[in-house]
Amino acid sequence: MVSVKTKSSATALAAALIILAQTPASAAVFDYTLTNGLFTPSGGGPSVQLTGTVDVITNGVGGGEVDGASIRAGSELFNIVPGPGITQGPFENTSDYQFNVYNEDYNARSYLDLVVNTASLFSGQTMPLTGFSYVVDEGGLCGQAEDCRTITGDLTLAGAVPEPSTWAMMILGFIGVGFMAYRRKSKGALMAA
Repeated sequence: MVSVKTKSSATALAAALIILAQTPASAAVFDYTLTNGLFTPSGGGPSVQLTGTVDVITNGVGGGEVDGASIRAGSELFNIVPGPGITQGPFENTSDYQFNVYNEDYNARSYLDLVVNTASLFSGQTMPLTGFSYVVDEGGLCGQAEDCRTITGDLTLAGAVPEPSTWAMMILGFIGVGFMAYRRKSKGALMAA
């Protein structure tokens, strides 16, 4: 026979799981790896391989921001660094999201302008860089004597950090399974006696 204490514990556990399941999604972190990345000089010449990572923090309502990026283009390393002119947010009149990744020496004004699909970026889906993405050296706008290069590549999801509510549900689940196993074991010992 199941005791009142056991029933109340099981009821409390079930209620906690139901409440957590109905909790709205909060922030999550997505780590992307840049794969198949290339940039091609506008004036011709060999393409250069792009490799690196992009870290995104979501706001739980379909948006968020790029928290960090580290991308190597040939021998040059680009990171998201503080400074004037950093762009991060909606790209013109499209549904895409744009962010700039500057080289380590910000004064060199060499940067990657990366544009990706907003919905895919903040929902943890693999996506290609759009055709608006490019590299600019020596600052200024494309087409004014600087070296402007087209970028191609894909952001592939490397992993996701679970939300706090997900961790709580997992922990409660383990506790519930352990508790049920303990009760079953105790009941078997009582029946044997």
